[in-house]
Amino acid sequence: HYTTLTSTELLVATYVRAGLTAAQTASVMFVSVRAIEKHRQSIRRKLDVSAAEDLRSWFVEHVR
Repeated sequence: HYTTLTSTELLVATYVRAGLTAAQTASVMFVSVRAIEKHRQSIRRKLDVSAAEDLRSWFVEHVR
């Protein structure tokens, strides 16, 4: 699963798991909120996480 994520997506995933919002992540990474939203969308697609499923919950459950 995780090997298909880019290094940026892995970083975004780390912030998602930590509970940061898209705006908070964007601020920390010095990018736009839209860029973070696109990364999250890509992560969902690559890991086959539905839009209805909470991405943070998925990471907490599947990543140790």
